[in-house]
Amino acid sequence: MTLLRNEWPTGEHLNEFPADLAAAWAACVASGLRRLPSYRGAAQYTMSISSVEAARYVPGQVVLQPEVIRAVPAPAPAAGTDTVFLVWSVGGRRTDALRTGKATILIPGNSEFKVLAAENLADDSGKKRLWVLLRELTAAEQCSEAEIDRTSKLGELDEEDMAIRSRLLKIADGGSGTSQSEARAGSNLNP
Repeated sequence: MTLLRNEWPTGEHLNEFPADLAAAWAACVASGLRRLPSYRGAAQYTMSISSVEAARYVPGQVVLQPEVIRAVPAPAPAAGTDTVFLVWSVGGRRTDALRTGKATILIPGNSEFKVLAAENLADDSGKKRLWVLLRELTAAEQCSEAEIDRTSKLGELDEEDMAIRSRLLKIADGGSGTSQSEARAGSNLNP
């Protein structure tokens, strides 16, 4: 519950704690996340990013997200002007089991994602904003930098990536993309 109330340090504030305390905190968070029910499907969150950060979201690129991501099941209203991240989650954890009152999806820190698209799309009011579509890599796909040459994967979207990209674009355009029951059942991703 402490993690959900934002009482523990995150990001740059984590560096203010002794290394042994930070390591113990990270181990507890990871252990707690593994105990929550899993979530497979579309999740959405917003975040302010600079144009330099936005440039790293090139289709086919594998990106690492060091922080825990707090998302909601998609589609969800995207208020404000922040960049919208639409993620196909395979390792997210549902917090509704904690009776927090709202559906929240937590994606563990140090997760890797494949960029499926980064496009300026109009929202309900007609304003354009950046939408970044990501596919969370499975544990089997996540390799250390020493094991795989990341540059060899640039620009490569396989059949599964294209099917998920199509579903996420449908959600971004106001469609449902996939149902929760279909996502939980782990059904075939081909549209």
